[in-house]
Amino acid sequence: NGSGRMKMDLRGATMSAIVDMLGMQLDRPVIDMTGLTGSYDVVMEFAPDPAIMAMKMGGIGQPPPSSAAIAPDPNGAPTIFSALTDQLGLKLEARRGPVENLIVDSVEKTPTGN
Repeated sequence: NGSGRMKMDLRGATMSAIVDMLGMQLDRPVIDMTGLTGSYDVVMEFAPDPAIMAMKMGGIGQPPPSSAAIAPDPNGAPTIFSALTDQLGLKLEARRGPVENLIVDSVEKTPTGN
């Protein structure tokens, strides 16, 4: 939308789906530690983080947008962190922990018959 805000609108979503969406927005792993089960309708509006947006744009081969193009909403849209607390009653907490990584040591091309 032209207001500089992003809207997350999920219907009948599990906490797993909500956490996955948050991870995509934050560009880092998010782990569900709520213990909540069931399905939820979630509508949340927030201002995108300019640093994350610039990193995502660079990661897909696009030139980083100008700072004006990714500036937070001048009308005071909340950050994703404050929107989670104020609009959904959830809290993101930064922690350090083990993360699974897949490492490819080498790749060999094997000819196949037609």
